[in-house]
Amino acid sequence: MSAPRNSATMFAYALTPYALTPFGLTPFALMLIGGLLYRRRIDCQSLCAGVLLVLMVAMASCSDGGCTPPSGGGPFTGTPAGTSNVTVTATSDASNAIVQIKLTVTRPWRGKGVFFPLHFWTRFYIEMDAMKPTDHRDDYVRQFLYGPGAGAVVHAGGRATADLLMDERLEGWIGIPHGGISMGIMMDLAMTLDAYPRRDDLRYPVSADFRLAGSSLGIGDLLHFEVLPCPDGAEGSATVDRDPLPYMTSSIRYGESDGGHGQAFSAFMPEKCGDSLNELALFPSYSNCFVCGVDRSPGLKRQFRLWDSPDKIVVSSAGFSGADRDSFYRFSRDGLLHPLPFLALLDEILGWGGFLITGSGAVTVGIGFTFYRPVSCDEKLLFFGRGDRVRGRTSSRLLYWASGGAAAVGEGGRLEMVVSASGQWYGVQDLTRQMRSSLLPRTRMEKVFALAPVPEGK
Repeated sequence: MSAPRNSATMFAYALTPYALTPFGLTPFALMLIGGLLYRRRIDCQSLCAGVLLVLMVAMASCSDGGCTPPSGGGPFTGTPAGTSNVTVTATSDASNAIVQIKLTVTRPWRGKGVFFPLHFWTRFYIEMDAMKPTDHRDDYVRQFLYGPGAGAVVHAGGRATADLLMDERLEGWIGIPHGGISMGIMMDLAMTLDAYPRRDDLRYPVSADFRLAGSSLGIGDLLHFEVLPCPDGAEGSATVDRDPLPYMTSSIRYGESDGGHGQAFSAFMPEKCGDSLNELALFPSYSNCFVCGVDRSPGLKRQFRLWDSPDKIVVSSAGFSGADRDSFYRFSRDGLLHPLPFLALLDEILGWGGFLITGSGAVTVGIGFTFYRPVSCDEKLLFFGRGDRVRGRTSSRLLYWASGGAAAVGEGGRLEMVVSASGQWYGVQDLTRQMRSSLLPRTRMEKVFALAPVPEGK
């Protein structure tokens, strides 16, 4: 059974009578009765945990311990009346989840018998603002993003969170997780929110903007993701080992304009797809990069080529080979491609476009995407990236801007823009040296460096 994503409410009633008060006997709790009423489905493990929780609360609060109520004056018995906020950590074999609980105790009626003055009902109202982790065992994209099994994604207080250990399956640059994967996690967490529009109600275009700054990130680091709803979208952050300075922030909006991404892409997007794609010069690649790695699985396994134009446009494709079903198109859900492959591939192809006008390796500083419609798994796609402008020098501070997007191939080879993107990158000399030493094959590496200008201060 799937876990609910809404908050659930539990009700329990404890019978707490006075026993022979004239004789000075203290009140005590006789029994706990009632049931658990859930607004949504939940599994047996969580049900048992809820029963134990209610039982423990009832036993503790009905004792004659002279408890002080949180508000509203003293109680008739030792049970405190009022509202308390409690934090509970639920532990399972798969993960831990922090659960925020609001406990309200009320006494709607008190008996006035001579020998047995009874307070018949103490009502415990427990609102659980979070439920158990989301089960994603049947979802390939989430298995890849969060690891096998269930328990990585937790919903609390209307927000979605996940803690992930950055391992080699998420690698881009050597020793560095691919930024496009973190972006994909942000968008996937937004999809799990109750505020996320359902498939038939999702308003296009959908825009997603990401800023990367502050903490650096490497393989072996623990990354904490948090995404919460906001008007017409969602906002999120990712922090390294709970560092208060975020590694990445995100802003996702539904039904908003594309912020200029589409205009920049349309300026150089070809009208039609030619037949000479396979004749274009190939770029080198890394062995374990999520996007271009040829020796890893799972991964996108994309190849980059130089488009036959004076603007040094980089191009890649998907859907022209049956092997793409086991790589690029594997990252889909319900027959539609997930945002993850678009985010990661466009982040990388725009980076290549910037390299061709700077000759420098770089890290993404900020990037924005606009999705114009859903893309099905039976569509052929072309991806483009071009460097637009440069500021600074490699020896001091180099920044470049790049734009591009993805286009679906229609009848007669005509291209339809389905995603556009533009962003900013920061040059890093160490990454340029890494490219020279690690990109394969060596002959392609030398050719692509020959196409780019020699950076100043090299």
